[in-house]
Amino acid sequence: METLNKVYQHIKQAGVRITPHMKLVLNTIVSYQEPIDAKYIYDKIQDNTSINLSTIHRILDKLHNIQILDIVYGEKSAMYELSSQFIPHHHHFTCTQCHRIIDIDICMMKPILESITSIGIPISHSFEIQGICTQCQTS
Repeated sequence: METLNKVYQHIKQAGVRITPHMKLVLNTIVSYQEPIDAKYIYDKIQDNTSINLSTIHRILDKLHNIQILDIVYGEKSAMYELSSQFIPHHHHFTCTQCHRIIDIDICMMKPILESITSIGIPISHSFEIQGICTQCQTS
């Protein structure tokens, strides 16, 4: 719940109105704890409200634009998760068979980022690995 309160505070500071639909989208993202796409959010909340998929896309775009969400590009669609200001920094492993995106909690980029300070100040970075997850290997 603390994470959600921080998110709401950041949204208010950005001057964006928090709508009931936005709350449903954010609750779904926070509770799932893995990158998810707009269709998944739509499927999860459509029983609780009358919302269409285009509204969910607009909410996701708005939240991304004010740096609440990061986009992780999956095999089939854009996936969304809270930005690293709300969750610990991590990278992703994407299964090329089931398309699941799995968090990698270590960052091997830190020494590289520290070594390039003479070039400039890094603001963000991305490191993605594609492969076959253990579940698909045993199937």
